[in-house]
Formats: sequence, C-alpha cells, structure tokens
Amino acid sequence: MPKEFSFDQNYPNPFNPSTTFEFALPEPCHVTLEVYNILGQSVATLVDQAYVAGRHRYHWDGTVRGRPLASGVYFAKLVAGDHTVTRKMAVVK
Repeated sequence: MPKEFSFDQNYPNPFNPSTTFEFALPEPCHVTLEVYNILGQSVATLVDQAYVAGRHRYHWDGTVRGRPLASGVYFAKLVAGDHTVTRKMAVVK
C-alpha cells in the first residue's frame, strides 16, 4: 500500500496514439484526471470517480469523442483529495 500520493509522468511521452497514466493513493478519495490544451482549455475529462487506496493505472487512447488529438503540447491535471498535480505531455503525429 502506498504511503504517500504520487502522479507519475505519463508514458510514452511524447505519444502517438496512446499513453498511460499511473498514480498512487494512500487512502480512498475522489479522483479527476483532465487534459488541457496549451491555452488552458479543458479538452477531455478522462476520470471523475472514487478510487480505493493503492496504485492505479489509466490507459488513454488519445481520442476525444472518438477523434484523435491534434499534434501539440497538452497538460494532464490530476486532482485527488487535497492533491493537485499537472504534467506536461506532447502528441506527435
């Protein structure tokens, strides 16, 4: 069981067409994982649900409403309880 919260860098990064996010929760909490474009606009909400304590993995196919993301820089923001972490990622076609 993890002793502290963590949100690892997604891999692969840069990615095409998919990527994986991993995070650790020392206690159960509600988690949101959102993707933002370089302008700070939300482009996708990947996760919005309660998770049990432990290590978790979320695999994303790199699409939004069935369409692949355009090449560019994006940010993945994970909010879990009192923790908020943002990671920079890139889509390369």
